[in-house]
Parts: sequence; C-alpha cells; structure tokens
Amino acid sequence: MRKIKILLGALLLLCSMTVFGQGRTLNQLTVTGTLTGESLVEDDTDATITLTLTQCRNGVRLNNDADVIHYDLPNVEVGLVVMIYDFKGGVITIDPNLTDHIFLNGVDVGAGDTIESGGNIGELITLIGISDTEWLAIDKPAEWVDSNP
Repeated sequence: MRKIKILLGALLLLCSMTVFGQGRTLNQLTVTGTLTGESLVEDDTDATITLTLTQCRNGVRLNNDADVIHYDLPNVEVGLVVMIYDFKGGVITIDPNLTDHIFLNGVDVGAGDTIESGGNIGELITLIGISDTEWLAIDKPAEWVDSNP
C-alpha cells in the first residue's frame, strides 16, 4: 500500500505542476475509493461463464476443473484485458458478442465466431480490447483455433 501512496502523491504533484513553462497547469486528479493495481483472479468450474465488463478489466480466469468450459465475453471496449488459463485441462471455448471480432494469430476469425483451446493443461490466452468491435488474442502455446473456420 505504501508504494501506491507514494506513486499517487507523485502523480498529484505532477498534475499540479506548470506545463511547458507557459503558466498553464493541469487539473488536480481526484480519486475516491480504493486505488489498486491488483488483478481479479477467479476459479471457474461452471460449464458456462458469462463475463462482465468488470471481470474483463485486468481479470484472470482459471479453468479449475478437468471439464469443458464456455466463456461468453461482454461487448468489447478499448482497454479491456482478460487472461484465461487452463489449470486442469478441458476444452475452453470463448464466445464474443455477435458483432465483435477476435483476431487470433493475426487473423480475424469473423464477427461473433468462437475460438477454442486444445484442451491441454497450461494453455493460456489473453484477450485485449483494441477497439469497440475487436479483441486481440495472444495465445501461448499457440493451440487455440477458430471454432467456425
């Protein structure tokens, strides 16, 4: 907590400094509530998980049983980030909104098309919202595929 307070204090100081020596100042940053850099980590065992925007803001999902699991994504927004890791094995399917696109290994899989894992322990995918209609998928190892080629 101490590092966050120091960083926040430095940010407040920066926000009140004169910019470019022209007498202009930036507005003060006001923060209410708790400011953290922590990720939301959740164990998933249900067959279907419908993710919310909040769960896709620096969220980590663990497929924590040796079963198939289906993730429904919210409408994509720029800056959303969710990581999904197969902790116990089982095919994982990721289903975007009908108008959203997932770019997997540089290829657009199509509007509303799902992607799925190979069902192996250790498979990992990170989805990043890069526009209001596009998810960028980074998968390791690269075993994720377009479910509807």
